[in-house]
Amino acid sequence: MYRTFADDQKYTHRGLLPGQKPRLVPLGRIHAVRGVAAATLCGRPIQELFEFGRSRHPYERFPMEVRCQTCNQLAGRPTQ
Repeated sequence: MYRTFADDQKYTHRGLLPGQKPRLVPLGRIHAVRGVAAATLCGRPIQELFEFGRSRHPYERFPMEVRCQTCNQLAGRPTQ
């Protein structure tokens, strides 16, 4: 339902099997975008943020404490 954007990103090496490459993971506040909008629900332009795919990083599965509070309220506080 929502696309996931983050303030920053980092590579993680945890839990990797031998031969696997590090994965990019979101870092900082997590923001939500509905559809193909040019800004997050809180109004930040998506050009300033890093996008993460829904299949691996769905917005609804991030803990409440790392989500942008405004995006979370405007998204109806999605949980899963």
